[in-house]
Amino acid sequence: MRQDHFSRIKGAICSLENSTFLSISSRGMAVTLDGRCSPYVSHQSVEFEAVEETWGVLFRNKLNRLLVGPGELALCPCGCEKLIGEEIPASFLSALIFVAHKYLGVQGWGIPLLRVSTHGHALSMWDAEGKPIWREHSETEGETVYFGNGFEVKKVAPSRMPLLPFFGEEMSVQQVREIFPPGSENLIQVPIRIRVGCQSFDPGHYLVIRGEG
Repeated sequence: MRQDHFSRIKGAICSLENSTFLSISSRGMAVTLDGRCSPYVSHQSVEFEAVEETWGVLFRNKLNRLLVGPGELALCPCGCEKLIGEEIPASFLSALIFVAHKYLGVQGWGIPLLRVSTHGHALSMWDAEGKPIWREHSETEGETVYFGNGFEVKKVAPSRMPLLPFFGEEMSVQQVREIFPPGSENLIQVPIRIRVGCQSFDPGHYLVIRGEG
C-alpha cells in the first residue's frame, strides 16, 4: 500500500470517528446521527430510513465516504470518480463498527483484514450548486508529521499558501482549534519554528486536516 493511500484512509477514518454528523448505510437501511459531539442528549438526533441495498457498510459525513467489508470490493456507491481501495487491519475500524452495530446491528466479520474504499481526492470547497470540488492528490501528497487530537498534519511541497495566523513561538491546541474549523483542510505556511502542545514544527509548508469533532 502506498503511504499517501494509507494516510488518506486514516484521515477519513479519523474524520468519521470524530464527526458530529455521521450517516451509516447497510443491508437496505441507513441511520443518520447528528449532534454526536454535543454533551446534551437533547441536542443529539437519530433518524432511520430505507435505502438501496449496498455491499458492505458505507460510512459518510460531509467530507468523507468510506465503504467497508470483507473480500473483494464491490463498486462503491459514493459517486466517486477516483477511488482508493486497500486492505487494512480490522482493528483500525473498531470504533466505527461499534457505532454501526449499535444502530443497525452490523456484526464484525471476525477476520483480521478488511477491504476499504474511499475517494482519492481531498475536499477543496463547494461550488455554487452545492457540489464538492475535490483537490488533486498532487496538492496534498506529503509526509504525515502529526496525527492526533482530531488533526492530521502533512508536510507538503512549497506553493502559494497563506501564512499561519500564529501567536508567537508557542501555541496551545485550543488556539489551533480556534484557527481551523471542524471538517476543514488548510494549506498553510509556517514562517518560524513553533511548538504546539508537545509537538514542534519546523518552518515549512503544511496541510492541516481537522476532523469534524
